[in-house]
Amino acid sequence: MEQRPNTRSLKLDIIKSIIFIFIGLLAMIIFIVFYVQNKSFEDYIVQSHSVIDKSIKHTVKYNKHHYSFLLKRLSDTTNIKQHIVDNNRDEIYKILKPKFDLLQKENKYLRTLTIIKPDGKSFLRVHTKEKFGDNLSAVRPMVREIIKSKKLISGYETGKHAVAYRVIAPIFYKKRYIGSIGVGINPNYFMEKVGEIVDEKGVLFINQENLKLYSNGSDIILKNYKLQTKLNKNELDILKHLEKDYNFKDDTIVKIDNKSYNLHTINIKGFDKSNYAKYIFIHDITNSITKQNIIKIFFLATILFFMGTILILIIFFINRFSKKADIFYNKAIDKIKFNKKYLKAVEDNSSNIIVSSLAKKLFSANERFFEFSGFDSV
Repeated sequence: MEQRPNTRSLKLDIIKSIIFIFIGLLAMIIFIVFYVQNKSFEDYIVQSHSVIDKSIKHTVKYNKHHYSFLLKRLSDTTNIKQHIVDNNRDEIYKILKPKFDLLQKENKYLRTLTIIKPDGKSFLRVHTKEKFGDNLSAVRPMVREIIKSKKLISGYETGKHAVAYRVIAPIFYKKRYIGSIGVGINPNYFMEKVGEIVDEKGVLFINQENLKLYSNGSDIILKNYKLQTKLNKNELDILKHLEKDYNFKDDTIVKIDNKSYNLHTINIKGFDKSNYAKYIFIHDITNSITKQNIIKIFFLATILFFMGTILILIIFFINRFSKKADIFYNKAIDKIKFNKKYLKAVEDNSSNIIVSSLAKKLFSANERFFEFSGFDSV
């Protein structure tokens, strides 16, 4: 009797193999989608940070250039050189005060305009006229440096009356060094300018070692850096979520009230290359993360739909092929059975003995053989 192959089992094995392959492909596609989306998001953050870095550098460079020429104009196109030589403070104040007021209207972050004598003592603070004569070279390295080099100098430095980015230019009268003139800009100015470009809030932390002469005052201190920027409640809450020993790690993510913020840190070196301050820019990435998740879900849903559709179609065609194979198989079996019966009938009606054997084993014989041999079966 012929043993029929288990086509149902074979069909299930094929379907299982296809499903296994599809699961592998699906896992690979999901990995690729998540990798591409995460890489895209990382590139977006890196690009955002790059814009901030470039904006800070450009703004600092522009102001250094702008105020160096401004100081040169103030000293070369007015009569202040002669008044410095004559120690005529009041006349210099009359000349510079209206100009300083206009400069402050142009830039509200301009804090100081100071003239310093060759010995390092303050000759005139236009922003606080009554305070003069103190030895700035004793407390300010930039003053000592310009006395030594007699060249234009710029950088971050905390003075007695302000935290500032300073540009200081030497003053020469008849080829003789008679002192220097300098301006001081609140560092928050640079953060505001960058914020106008990237729409991100910046905050300033200054190393407490640089705040011995002057400080705006704040109760938020991170890793020996003290906050010097006025903030709203939400911004304060973000900073308060940071540990006291927070090391200003770039790309720190803070989550508050279902919102996510990425913190980008820029290290600020002082005039003497010391760690002067840190700019932290707070980037609200909530919408970006939501958008990224929506894109991921959309891609996954689309992939699942198409792969599911393809899988259903494959199973459908396998079932269809299986049914046709069953019909073909049954017809072939019926034909074989018919041929066997027909051949047996021919053999039995033959007058000759017909046997089928292999080696010493006899498989079948016709009726004539049984009549002749007397056996009942083979």
